[in-house]
Order: sequence, then structure tokens, then C-alpha cells
Amino acid sequence: MGAVCAVVLTYNRKEMLTRCLLALSAQTRPCERILVIDNASSDGTREMLAGVWAGRVQTHSLTTNLGAAGGFNLGMRLAYEGGSDFIWVMDDDVIPEPEALERLLDAHAKLTLRGIDPPYLVSMARSTSGLLTEVPDIDRTRNALGFPNWGELLEETIVPTLAATFASILLPRATLGRHGLPIASMFIFGEDREFTLRVTQDGPGYAVGTSRVLHARKLEGALDIRTEKDRRRLGYHYYLHRNTTYSLLKYDRPILIALHLWRQAKTFAVLTVRGRWRRAAIVARGTVSGFVYRPKIEMLDDKLDRPAVTQDRVAAPSSQAA
Repeated sequence: MGAVCAVVLTYNRKEMLTRCLLALSAQTRPCERILVIDNASSDGTREMLAGVWAGRVQTHSLTTNLGAAGGFNLGMRLAYEGGSDFIWVMDDDVIPEPEALERLLDAHAKLTLRGIDPPYLVSMARSTSGLLTEVPDIDRTRNALGFPNWGELLEETIVPTLAATFASILLPRATLGRHGLPIASMFIFGEDREFTLRVTQDGPGYAVGTSRVLHARKLEGALDIRTEKDRRRLGYHYYLHRNTTYSLLKYDRPILIALHLWRQAKTFAVLTVRGRWRRAAIVARGTVSGFVYRPKIEMLDDKLDRPAVTQDRVAAPSSQAA
């Protein structure tokens, strides 16, 4: 099936990262490489990786936090440059079940036999409360009889999708070569949706029901500036509103764009009436910025202006990566 490189992005969560790496190491189908991008952690993550995980994972520690978008951008590029045939991407709070990777690769093989070249395959994620989370958008394209075709492979527990998150997504090498990398300047929130919408313009990705992961987010549920309790994260919602608006304008139908703008206006009005001026300003500024935001799609042959990165450990041999 080809060599698999797992890419894990981490920031100041060394205990959670340990759970993720232990789960990756216990896969029934081992990864040939495990690559950890440490996004300038300050909690001892780098020292832990250089100690406990020495010789078992490859670590790249950044001196500047590039956000989720920049970290995933770099991790995917490094995995691609390392020659991997598949790149399995996740945050440090994603805990795959032992057969998660095997099931993704099995699904890829079944699709290949049908002449389908999927741009990605994604696991089904559940929260710590047991509820589904990070649910991908189903492709509702109709068949020749005029009915939605999403159930065509349901007996194989494979469903076509148009957008997904990076909570256990398997990318064939060709996807990055053809469509480029996540947009690093998005920084955080929405870079995964933009990327998956981009790579499904020619055909859907697929969710694999038998590939399961736990997404142990500290705060469950969809991001919402109206209910955000962590004031340190409040400013990040600017990126969510900007990036969401940009992606909708680029990839979605006018009716969905209009619905999004109506919801943004409603959120702004509610926050204003409640006297939550800072939050209302973030919504307005982010939404307007989405209309003028024009990021460049970075391709693999583009010159990389890489920030200061230290490679703490070389990749483990394939026999030890498990």
C-alpha cells in the first residue's frame, strides 16, 4: 500500500501528545514514520520528545508558533519531501483506535479497485462524551436517476464527502502534488475546511465509518464567539470569521454565501445589543476581511521561506516506528 507518515501537530500539551503517540505506535498497520511538529511549545514537550521518544519519532521544533495552519503546512511539506506515499494528519488531541489506519488504507484499496482516486480519506471522530464530532460534509451529487448518490458505497461504510477536518485525515501523495498545501497565513480555524474544499473540486473525498478516533478536545462543540469562555482565544475568532467567509466566497453557491452573511449580521446584532462590543467588532472585522483576503496557494515546488526549525531526532527505522 505504500509508506505512511503520520504528521502530528502539538502545542503545550505533552500529556495529550503522549496519548496520541502511544495510539499511533499501537496501530495494527504501523506507520513507517511519525513526524511531530512542535509549534514552539514551552511546557517541556521538546525535552520529552528528545528523551522518551528518541529514535521513535522525528521531531521538528519551531521557534515561532505558526498556528495550526502554518504547522500543518510545514508538516505536510516535510512528509512529502521525505517520500511518503500517504500522509496521515492530526492534532495532538486525536487518539486513533488501533485499526484506524488499517481501515483507511483498506478503504483506499477498495476505491482504487473501482477506479476511484480519492483526494483524501477521513476517520469518524467522537468526542469524550461519546457524541460524533468533526462530521464531514456529505457529497449530495445525484446519480443518473436523480437521486443522491452518497449511499453507493454504504455497504462498505464509505461515504463521499466534500469537506472535512484534519482530525485523522489520510492524504495520498498525489493530492499534495496536485493541489498544494494548506494556506499557512490562515493561522488557525478553517484552514482544514478550505484545503478539503479545494482538493474535492474534481471529485469527493471519503469518510470511512470503520476508522474511528477519539477527538479529546478540551471544549466540545462547534466554535462560537457568542459562547467563547476563554478570553485568551477570543482574538482567534477573527481568523475563524475571515477564513470561513473567504472559503464560502471561493467555493460555495450564492445561496449559501447569502445565508452565511445573514447569520454574521445576526450575530453582530445580538452581540451589539448585549453590549459585547469587542466580540461584535471581531465578527465584523473578520467577515469584511474575508472579502479582501487573497492568500497564495503554496505548491510543493514553490520555494519555502521556512522559519527557524530544529530537527531534534532523525526518523525512526520503519521496524521501530510501530
